[in-house]
Amino acid sequence: MSNARALLPSLVLGLVVGSGCAHPSRPYVFSVPPPRDGAIDLLARTLVKSGHRVSQIDRKNAEITTYWEDTGYRYRETDDLEDETSVFLRFHVKVADLGANHEVRVTVESERCVPYRAVVTATEVVSTCLDMPRILPSHQKVLNALGRRLSEALTSVPDAQPRS
Repeated sequence: MSNARALLPSLVLGLVVGSGCAHPSRPYVFSVPPPRDGAIDLLARTLVKSGHRVSQIDRKNAEITTYWEDTGYRYRETDDLEDETSVFLRFHVKVADLGANHEVRVTVESERCVPYRAVVTATEVVSTCLDMPRILPSHQKVLNALGRRLSEALTSVPDAQPRS
């Protein structure tokens, strides 16, 4: 019993350090006056200019989804898969009508996939993949920077207000 107590602090420290400080992703949200015609197209063009390929544009629901992207971040040793995995991300941009303003919400999905012979389609990464419910701080920074670029693209509309 005393050996177990002695190992507990090391185990807790290992779990904290081993997690890489991953956290649930936080959406980037901002408000704008009702977008003018073509706002979805402007957002899609901004995504492409920012290096993100657009996979789907759902005009009825005012939502844009990008292709999955290999971030280059590698997990070399894990307990859940025998192969090395890479973190893949894809982004969603949703415009919601709030009456006097519209809310634009930028979110990210993440998963770890075996990158060898992985094929990215419009809807998935064809490979062995595991969902990642948490993202790394560097990936949150990518999401925030993308949200700022999208907000700036709509700043020709006065009164665009970022929200946290």
